[in-house]
Amino acid sequence: MSNESNLGWLSDKGYELSTHEKQAEFARKRCYCHTCRPIDYKDPDSVYMRLCPICGNKRCPKATDHRLECTNSNEAGQEGSIY
Repeated sequence: MSNESNLGWLSDKGYELSTHEKQAEFARKRCYCHTCRPIDYKDPDSVYMRLCPICGNKRCPKATDHRLECTNSNEAGQEGSIY
């Protein structure tokens, strides 16, 4: 993960992170979706297939954004899905 999207470098320089920033950083590190973990080809750990944790489909809107509902469908063009 690059320093631009990883707020940990701020605390390394002596800046205090707010509770919201700490929660957001934790969510980015732990989340699976495209919204929280965008693909960055400079970071090999970010290049993997995002799948819905409920149905396992890549085209499910929940694979794109964890806040969306699982549709249990792999149909292309679903609202909220990047596929």
